[in-house]
Amino acid sequence: MDRIGDNLLFRRTLLPLMHGALNAYAMRQKAVANNVSNIETDDYTRREVHFEEQLREALDERSEGLARTHPRHLPHPAEARQVEPELVLDEEQDYFNGHNNVDIDREMTELSRAILSYRFSSRSVRGTFRALRLAITGQR
Repeated sequence: MDRIGDNLLFRRTLLPLMHGALNAYAMRQKAVANNVSNIETDDYTRREVHFEEQLREALDERSEGLARTHPRHLPHPAEARQVEPELVLDEEQDYFNGHNNVDIDREMTELSRAILSYRFSSRSVRGTFRALRLAITGQR
C-alpha cells in the first residue's frame, strides 16, 4: 500500500499500539520461559519485559493538540506507536531460591498475565480489521 493510504487507513487505528503490545507480550512469554528453564542455574539473573510503564508515559503526553478530558476516553493512536518493549535484567535480590532470584510462583503468574494480555490484544486487532472491512465494504 502506498504511504498516503497507509497513513490514512492504518495509522489512525489502534494497530500500531496493538503491534507493540503483541510484541511485548510475546517477548514476556519468552522471558518467563527462559527464567523457568534456568530456575536451578547458579547466578542466573531473571529477565523481565517493561512495556506498560512506557506505554502509560507515552499516553500521558499530549500530541497534536489533543487532550484526553476523561481517563476512560481512548487515546489518540499515534501517541503510542513509538513504544517498544524492553527486556531488562531484574537485579533485585529480594528473593533467592538457593541458586538465583527466580521465583516459580511469580513466573507462573507473569506467564498467565502475558497469555491473557496477548489474547486480548489479538482480539483487539481482529476487531479493528472487522471494523475496517465494514467501513470499506459496508457489509459484514
